[in-house]
Amino acid sequence: MNRLSIGAFSERCRLPISTLRFYHEIGVLLPIEVDPITKYRYYSPAQLPTATLIAELRAVGLTPQELVAFLAAPDPTSVLSAARAHLDADIGNRQRQLQRLDRLIRDREAATRTDPPMLMTAILDWPTSRIVTASADQVVETVRRGLVRFRRDTGHLGRWAATFPLSLNTDEFEVHLHLEATELREVVPTQPVLVTRHCGPYGSLWQAYDRLVSHAQEHGLRATGRVTERYLSPHDGQPQTELLLHLLDG
Repeated sequence: MNRLSIGAFSERCRLPISTLRFYHEIGVLLPIEVDPITKYRYYSPAQLPTATLIAELRAVGLTPQELVAFLAAPDPTSVLSAARAHLDADIGNRQRQLQRLDRLIRDREAATRTDPPMLMTAILDWPTSRIVTASADQVVETVRRGLVRFRRDTGHLGRWAATFPLSLNTDEFEVHLHLEATELREVVPTQPVLVTRHCGPYGSLWQAYDRLVSHAQEHGLRATGRVTERYLSPHDGQPQTELLLHLLDG
């Protein structure tokens, strides 16, 4: 039988002996023979193309499980296509993470201001709304994409707003997206709200939430568990957000 020791096989396929041992351990490149006494591994020259292909697939990120599936699949291309789709999705996630880091850098350099909270009664006049499901770690991206699609679908040019649960105590929750035609209209009292306006990056909006909720607790105001963010025109180059904490009557 034409066989090669692991050292000779390593020299020909240009892969380290440690790598060949690892491929054996994970079951993707088995020696044709293992000496029962010395435990030396032996390979066939016919395995050289497979060894170099496995190394190339590992270099592009295929997991051991994907390698096993690739080698056993009647249509290996389908495994590669699935791996490519997974990699493409991972690239998208990395790009979004980079965008969030860029925002964090900008936010730390920006000045912020939060106005004193004001108690008022108003009707929240939303001409049209839509509900999306968001998760706590993707809420900003989910709301932004939802509002853009909502605006595109309706052709509406009014301001944007979104109503959230005040407590984000579940993995996923509903967000009500709104497109406004006009400013909030103060009318016959129907819905008490506590309002503040925040000037600064969205990443610093927690300061407005902190001030609003603290004010409500200090003055014995009972919240309904809902809060609306209205996205206003920028001021001095900074985003402006009006925060409305929905309150119970009485």
